[in-house]
Amino acid sequence: MKKYKFNKSGKSIIIQSSLMAGIMLITGCSQLENTQITVGSFSDVSITSETIATEPISAEITSTPTPTPIVYAFSWSADDSRNFATYFEQTTGYPNMRGYIQYFGFTDDLNKVLTNYVNDKYSLNYESIPFSKVSYFHTYMVDKEVGYRTVREDYDSFYSLFLNSKKIALSGSLVNKLIMSYFYQNQIPLGARIPYENLISLEIDDINTFSGVGYILDNGYMQLGNYDSSYEYSNYELFAILEGYNSQVYRLCNDERIKNLDLLTNDPEFPQAAEAREIYNGFLREYYGFDNCPQFGEVVTREQYIEIFGEEPLDLSYIPGAVVKDSEVKGSAKARYNDNIFMESDSIS
Repeated sequence: MKKYKFNKSGKSIIIQSSLMAGIMLITGCSQLENTQITVGSFSDVSITSETIATEPISAEITSTPTPTPIVYAFSWSADDSRNFATYFEQTTGYPNMRGYIQYFGFTDDLNKVLTNYVNDKYSLNYESIPFSKVSYFHTYMVDKEVGYRTVREDYDSFYSLFLNSKKIALSGSLVNKLIMSYFYQNQIPLGARIPYENLISLEIDDINTFSGVGYILDNGYMQLGNYDSSYEYSNYELFAILEGYNSQVYRLCNDERIKNLDLLTNDPEFPQAAEAREIYNGFLREYYGFDNCPQFGEVVTREQYIEIFGEEPLDLSYIPGAVVKDSEVKGSAKARYNDNIFMESDSIS
């Protein structure tokens, strides 16, 4: 069995572009004509105007052929999802694929393992298998129907998941100074998952076995993220908080059966995402209690942060890998700007 090892230095981003050009030239002309004009006002001058006949030029139009759709000649069942989960865990060393997707999402690393699995099993040669073709392992990710849409139907459920100030490190991410500062400084819209590349950027050595929730509970860090602004957070503390937030977003998507786990998706396959966002944004307006408060799908502003916490957003540039986007945050926000994660490299070897 092929063994994979995740490379924590970055992610390959491939940018493709296409250029289509059409040129049409229209010319017309029919005869040769000489015309003599006599000008008598100043001197006798003869001016001859000559039109030269030309042959019509035909325009060449090059059409771009329509790409042939890829046909994925394999089927996928609930058993396949369970079998692949075992394969993923054995080949990567990550202890639980459900937890991996819950915290990190559908990453390129996961896709490479999936593609190799399908190619090996069916003797095929695909470059990449879209997660939609395996239904996002939905039957594996959702074991039961309990909790379906309970969050959208109940403000108290939403509050306990995102706004609980007593257990802020585990269920109060939207009233957590560290998380809200991270959103602001990295320009991440509220409700979006923290990208896998951002988490890798924090350089957690034992990322496959590190449990953010366990770390918070073991150290009694229930107020982690809301300490005095003079407190300097470690990369492990930030990672634990961000991992917990991704788990909370996963819960919302799981309840809504948004299989691609993107609460901000505009995919027509998941119209419930837009409906749920509207309800959740109503909950946020009710909680924050001021006009122009933070909303899902929008980037947190400095003014909103100050309105909520009564102070400036935290400058997280002292944490290696914490700032991966430019922002207007106070201090030297670009001091630890991590652009290596966007360089092309193989993330599985």
